[in-house]
Amino acid sequence: MGQRIAATLVLISLAVPARALDVTTCGALIAADEVGTVQADFDCVDGPLDNPYFGIVLQRGARLDLNGHVITFRQTETTIGPVYCESSCEVHGPGTLVSSPGGGAGIWANNGRRVSIQDLDISGFTTGIVAPRGRLARHNA
Repeated sequence: MGQRIAATLVLISLAVPARALDVTTCGALIAADEVGTVQADFDCVDGPLDNPYFGIVLQRGARLDLNGHVITFRQTETTIGPVYCESSCEVHGPGTLVSSPGGGAGIWANNGRRVSIQDLDISGFTTGIVAPRGRLARHNA
């Protein structure tokens, strides 16, 4: 019994909660296994320096929570869309990705990766979700 309790305590101490990042503008890079939470409505034009084609970049296992907010994408000559998944990722609402007038893609997923989208409205884009050979799990989106 004592060994079982000790093993349970070790497992609990090894559990690492996802780190959280407040997202207040485009140009955010959500690191692997991190959660980015949108804190206000904003316009999205520029991406992070490492990937300026997309407004918010999600690395492997990262999650973006729109937290009830609206991200409005403003396309330029170099931008493609507001959200890019480098690897498997999640994008959760409630929230909205919108483009006016139509441009780019709302969410772009890297080839063959799993993307989970929940409770999200996507409108005004030329393409809502691009996931070539990807695995898309969509719930209320």
